[in-house]
Amino acid sequence: MRKDKKKAVLTGAHGLLGIHASAYLKYILDFDVVRPSRTEWTARGALARQIDGADLFLHFAALNRGSDEEVDAVNDHLTALVVAAIAEVETPPSAIVYSNSIHFERDTVYGRMKRRVADALTEASIARRVRFIDGVLPNVFGEGGQQFSNSVVSTFCYQLARGEKPQVLNDGEIELLHAGDAIAALAGSAIEPGERHVVLRPV
Repeated sequence: MRKDKKKAVLTGAHGLLGIHASAYLKYILDFDVVRPSRTEWTARGALARQIDGADLFLHFAALNRGSDEEVDAVNDHLTALVVAAIAEVETPPSAIVYSNSIHFERDTVYGRMKRRVADALTEASIARRVRFIDGVLPNVFGEGGQQFSNSVVSTFCYQLARGEKPQVLNDGEIELLHAGDAIAALAGSAIEPGERHVVLRPV
């Protein structure tokens, strides 16, 4: 890793947003990108060592599918690890970016989980005087998306390619955002000077 290059650390680096963030930060913004696997960054003290002195820390890791109890337990555990790392690190990252969701306002397991994570990261960033970007994203799609997980776009494309007929379970309009555009907005907001706490709703 070159000393003259800026450093970005991603959790959830192998998911849809992480894939696009890795490419954008490395090839467009010329960052050194650290992409630890969940095993690597969830070990005790590991994340603090990785984000020490980083220019950007992007927290994209989350469990979005599973039983209500599993979604709550896993995400609360991951959040606790991230908050502890921010508190413990000697030199906190210059900016923290969180991939929130427009569903955070809903009274669902997923919505309540997203609110809890955003609130916890807000408090942690305030305590360390770190710039925090709370990225409130709509339905994100793009290359690398997983069927039945990331987006209805990925699911429909998968089914159509296999000669299957997609099913519309809840008919209605949805707001879509390409993952590349989401990352460009999040990264741009994080590196530009401005308010310490930014709630970003890309369009």
